[in-house]
Amino acid sequence: MTDANDTTISKYIDSKGDLGILSTDKKFNFEKIDAVELLQIGYNANGNAVYNFKGKKITDKLPVGIKKISDFFKGNLNFKIEGIEN
Repeated sequence: MTDANDTTISKYIDSKGDLGILSTDKKFNFEKIDAVELLQIGYNANGNAVYNFKGKKITDKLPVGIKKISDFFKGNLNFKIEGIEN
């Protein structure tokens, strides 16, 4: 069981509806993961967060420790991504 306050993990739902967890040891790279929704955004000690997220929905709660999101949506072809409107 993972702690909801654990900043070293990102939780997501994949296209099959299964819950997945990606940790800092995988560098939060979603390039080869078929995630459709990001439930929790993790980041490492340098403030780097998720890379290559191609899903349609993210949590609307951006952690304050995140310092870099430049590659967050790299390769994402969705016209709209829910959760980042605010």
